[in-house]
Amino acid sequence: MNTVRKIATYFWQSTLIALLCATVVVAPITITTSCSSAQVLTVVTDITKFAPIVTNALSLACVFTPSAALCTTGAALVSKDIADLNVALNTYQQEIAAGTATASAWGILNAVFATFEKDTAAIFDLFRISGAASQAEALAVITAAQTLLSVIEALFPSAPAAMTLSMESRPHVFTANLPPQGVKFFNLSAWQKDYNKKVDAAQKKNPSVKLLQVKVV
Repeated sequence: MNTVRKIATYFWQSTLIALLCATVVVAPITITTSCSSAQVLTVVTDITKFAPIVTNALSLACVFTPSAALCTTGAALVSKDIADLNVALNTYQQEIAAGTATASAWGILNAVFATFEKDTAAIFDLFRISGAASQAEALAVITAAQTLLSVIEALFPSAPAAMTLSMESRPHVFTANLPPQGVKFFNLSAWQKDYNKKVDAAQKKNPSVKLLQVKVV
Protein backbone atom coordinates (compact mmCIF):
# COMPACT_ATOMS: atom_id res chain seq x y z
CA MET A 1 0.00 0.00 0.00
CA ASN A 2 1.50 3.37 -0.90
CA THR A 3 2.09 5.99 1.79
CA VAL A 4 -0.75 8.27 0.67
CA ARG A 5 -3.30 5.43 0.76
CA LYS A 6 -2.04 4.29 4.19
CA ILE A 7 -2.49 7.79 5.56
CA ALA A 8 -5.93 8.13 3.99
CA THR A 9 -7.10 4.77 5.37
CA TYR A 10 -5.74 5.53 8.85
CA PHE A 11 -7.37 8.97 8.84
CA TRP A 12 -10.74 7.56 7.74
CA GLN A 13 -10.77 4.84 10.44
CA SER A 14 -9.53 7.27 13.12
CA THR A 15 -12.23 9.76 12.17
CA LEU A 16 -14.89 7.06 12.47
CA ILE A 17 -13.63 6.18 15.95
CA ALA A 18 -13.72 9.82 16.99
CA LEU A 19 -17.21 10.37 15.59
CA LEU A 20 -18.88 7.22 16.87
CA CYS A 21 -17.26 7.29 20.32
CA ALA A 22 -17.65 11.03 20.93
CA THR A 23 -19.10 12.63 24.02
CA VAL A 24 -22.69 13.69 23.49
CA VAL A 25 -23.92 16.80 25.25
CA VAL A 26 -27.65 16.78 25.83
CA ALA A 27 -28.47 19.74 28.03
CA PRO A 28 -28.31 19.63 30.95
CA ILE A 29 -26.67 16.17 30.89
CA THR A 30 -23.36 15.10 29.39
CA ILE A 31 -23.31 11.47 28.28
CA THR A 32 -19.92 9.94 27.69
CA THR A 33 -19.37 6.46 26.33
CA SER A 34 -16.41 4.70 24.80
CA CYS A 35 -16.03 2.06 22.13
CA SER A 36 -13.21 0.07 20.62
CA SER A 37 -11.87 0.19 17.11
CA ALA A 38 -13.34 -3.30 16.66
CA GLN A 39 -16.80 -1.90 17.29
CA VAL A 40 -16.20 0.82 14.72
CA LEU A 41 -15.08 -1.72 12.14
CA THR A 42 -18.27 -3.66 12.88
CA VAL A 43 -20.28 -0.54 12.10
CA VAL A 44 -18.44 -0.09 8.83
CA THR A 45 -18.26 -3.68 7.60
CA ASP A 46 -21.32 -5.39 9.08
CA ILE A 47 -24.33 -3.39 8.00
CA THR A 48 -26.50 -6.41 8.77
CA LYS A 49 -26.57 -5.36 12.43
CA PHE A 50 -28.62 -2.33 11.42
CA ALA A 51 -31.20 -4.31 9.42
CA PRO A 52 -33.92 -3.89 12.11
CA ILE A 53 -34.14 -0.15 11.55
CA VAL A 54 -35.50 -0.87 8.06
CA THR A 55 -37.49 -4.03 8.76
CA ASN A 56 -39.15 -2.41 11.78
CA ALA A 57 -40.25 0.49 9.58
CA LEU A 58 -41.75 -1.99 7.13
CA SER A 59 -43.53 -3.92 9.88
CA LEU A 60 -45.05 -0.78 11.36
CA ALA A 61 -46.17 0.55 7.97
CA CYS A 62 -47.85 -2.76 7.17
CA VAL A 63 -49.89 -2.62 10.37
CA PHE A 64 -51.70 0.29 8.75
CA THR A 65 -51.59 -0.80 5.08
CA PRO A 66 -51.24 -4.60 5.01
CA SER A 67 -52.33 -4.79 1.38
CA ALA A 68 -49.43 -2.68 0.09
CA ALA A 69 -47.17 -4.53 -2.34
CA LEU A 70 -44.08 -3.87 -0.21
CA CYS A 71 -45.71 -5.74 2.67
CA THR A 72 -45.29 -8.87 0.55
CA THR A 73 -41.97 -8.16 -1.16
CA GLY A 74 -40.25 -5.68 1.16
CA ALA A 75 -38.66 -8.09 3.64
CA ALA A 76 -36.92 -10.13 0.93
CA LEU A 77 -35.85 -6.94 -0.85
CA VAL A 78 -34.28 -5.49 2.28
CA SER A 79 -32.56 -8.77 3.08
CA LYS A 80 -30.96 -8.92 -0.36
CA ASP A 81 -29.95 -5.25 -0.35
CA ILE A 82 -28.27 -5.54 3.04
CA ALA A 83 -26.52 -8.78 2.13
CA ASP A 84 -25.22 -7.22 -1.09
CA LEU A 85 -24.08 -4.10 0.75
CA ASN A 86 -22.33 -6.12 3.41
CA VAL A 87 -20.38 -8.05 0.77
CA ALA A 88 -19.52 -4.87 -1.16
CA LEU A 89 -18.32 -3.05 1.96
CA ASN A 90 -16.15 -5.95 3.08
CA THR A 91 -14.69 -6.39 -0.40
CA TYR A 92 -13.83 -2.71 -0.71
CA GLN A 93 -12.28 -2.61 2.77
CA GLN A 94 -10.12 -5.62 1.90
CA GLU A 95 -8.98 -3.93 -1.30
CA ILE A 96 -8.10 -0.77 0.62
CA ALA A 97 -6.07 -2.81 3.12
CA ALA A 98 -4.25 -4.53 0.25
CA GLY A 99 -3.67 -1.26 -1.58
CA THR A 100 -5.57 -2.49 -4.63
CA ALA A 101 -8.76 -0.41 -4.37
CA THR A 102 -9.72 1.30 -7.61
CA ALA A 103 -12.25 3.89 -8.73
CA SER A 104 -14.15 1.06 -10.40
CA ALA A 105 -14.36 -0.89 -7.13
CA TRP A 106 -15.70 2.16 -5.33
CA GLY A 107 -18.22 2.67 -8.12
CA ILE A 108 -19.58 -0.83 -7.54
CA LEU A 109 -19.88 -0.19 -3.80
CA ASN A 110 -21.55 3.15 -4.42
CA ALA A 111 -24.09 1.58 -6.79
CA VAL A 112 -24.99 -1.11 -4.23
CA PHE A 113 -25.36 1.53 -1.54
CA ALA A 114 -27.56 3.64 -3.82
CA THR A 115 -29.86 0.64 -4.37
CA PHE A 116 -30.07 0.04 -0.62
CA GLU A 117 -30.94 3.68 -0.02
CA LYS A 118 -33.55 3.74 -2.80
CA ASP A 119 -35.34 0.67 -1.49
CA THR A 120 -35.08 1.87 2.10
CA ALA A 121 -36.54 5.25 1.15
CA ALA A 122 -39.48 3.48 -0.52
CA ILE A 123 -40.24 1.70 2.76
CA PHE A 124 -40.09 4.94 4.72
CA ASP A 125 -42.37 6.53 2.12
CA LEU A 126 -44.83 3.67 2.65
CA PHE A 127 -44.70 4.36 6.37
CA ARG A 128 -45.49 8.01 5.72
CA ILE A 129 -48.42 7.46 3.37
CA SER A 130 -49.83 4.54 5.38
CA GLY A 131 -50.85 6.84 8.17
CA ALA A 132 -48.56 5.08 10.64
CA ALA A 133 -46.91 8.41 11.41
CA SER A 134 -50.08 9.39 13.27
CA GLN A 135 -49.04 6.97 16.01
CA ALA A 136 -46.46 8.67 18.24
CA GLU A 137 -44.71 5.44 19.25
CA ALA A 138 -44.27 4.30 15.65
CA LEU A 139 -43.11 7.72 14.49
CA ALA A 140 -40.49 7.84 17.24
CA VAL A 141 -38.98 4.58 15.97
CA ILE A 142 -38.87 5.86 12.40
CA THR A 143 -37.36 9.21 13.34
CA ALA A 144 -34.55 7.51 15.25
CA ALA A 145 -33.95 5.11 12.36
CA GLN A 146 -33.65 7.94 9.85
CA THR A 147 -31.11 9.65 12.10
CA LEU A 148 -28.86 6.60 12.06
CA LEU A 149 -29.26 6.20 8.30
CA SER A 150 -28.20 9.81 7.83
CA VAL A 151 -25.05 9.18 9.89
CA ILE A 152 -24.21 5.98 7.99
CA GLU A 153 -24.70 7.95 4.79
CA ALA A 154 -22.35 10.71 6.00
CA LEU A 155 -19.68 8.17 7.00
CA PHE A 156 -19.94 6.19 3.76
CA PRO A 157 -16.50 5.83 2.12
CA SER A 158 -15.73 8.71 -0.21
CA ALA A 159 -14.67 8.24 -3.79
CA PRO A 160 -10.92 7.82 -4.39
CA ALA A 161 -9.14 11.14 -4.79
CA ALA A 162 -8.23 10.30 -8.37
CA MET A 163 -11.87 9.85 -9.30
CA THR A 164 -13.51 12.90 -10.84
CA LEU A 165 -16.97 12.50 -9.35
CA SER A 166 -19.32 15.18 -8.12
CA MET A 167 -20.66 14.84 -4.59
CA GLU A 168 -24.15 14.70 -6.06
CA SER A 169 -23.32 11.25 -7.40
CA ARG A 170 -23.15 9.87 -3.87
CA PRO A 171 -26.43 8.90 -2.20
CA HIS A 172 -27.86 11.66 -0.01
CA VAL A 173 -31.32 10.36 0.74
CA PHE A 174 -31.38 11.00 4.48
CA THR A 175 -29.28 14.16 4.76
CA ALA A 176 -32.23 16.13 6.12
CA ASN A 177 -32.31 13.75 9.12
CA LEU A 178 -28.79 14.45 10.32
CA PRO A 179 -28.57 15.40 14.01
CA PRO A 180 -28.51 19.21 14.53
CA GLN A 181 -24.81 19.01 15.46
CA GLY A 182 -24.03 16.78 12.48
CA VAL A 183 -22.08 13.55 12.94
CA LYS A 184 -19.40 15.15 15.11
CA PHE A 185 -21.31 14.56 18.34
CA PHE A 186 -23.21 11.43 17.34
CA ASN A 187 -22.84 8.64 19.87
CA LEU A 188 -23.76 5.14 18.73
CA SER A 189 -24.18 3.67 22.21
CA ALA A 190 -26.55 6.43 23.29
CA TRP A 191 -28.48 6.16 20.03
CA GLN A 192 -28.85 2.38 20.41
CA LYS A 193 -30.20 2.69 23.95
CA ASP A 194 -32.69 5.35 22.89
CA TYR A 195 -33.78 3.47 19.76
CA ASN A 196 -34.39 0.20 21.59
CA LYS A 197 -36.43 2.00 24.24
CA LYS A 198 -38.61 3.42 21.46
CA VAL A 199 -38.91 -0.02 19.87
CA ASP A 200 -40.17 -1.42 23.17
CA ALA A 201 -42.82 1.30 23.38
CA ALA A 202 -43.93 0.70 19.78
CA GLN A 203 -44.04 -3.06 20.38
CA LYS A 204 -46.42 -2.60 23.29
CA LYS A 205 -48.59 -0.36 21.13
CA ASN A 206 -48.54 -2.84 18.22
CA PRO A 207 -48.51 -6.34 19.72
CA SER A 208 -49.50 -7.98 16.43
CA VAL A 209 -46.05 -7.39 14.89
CA LYS A 210 -42.60 -8.49 15.94
CA LEU A 211 -40.18 -5.57 16.22
CA LEU A 212 -36.46 -6.16 16.65
CA GLN A 213 -33.90 -4.28 18.69
CA VAL A 214 -30.54 -3.14 17.36
CA LYS A 215 -27.53 -4.71 19.05
CA VAL A 216 -24.28 -3.25 17.82
CA VAL A 217 -22.39 -1.95 20.87
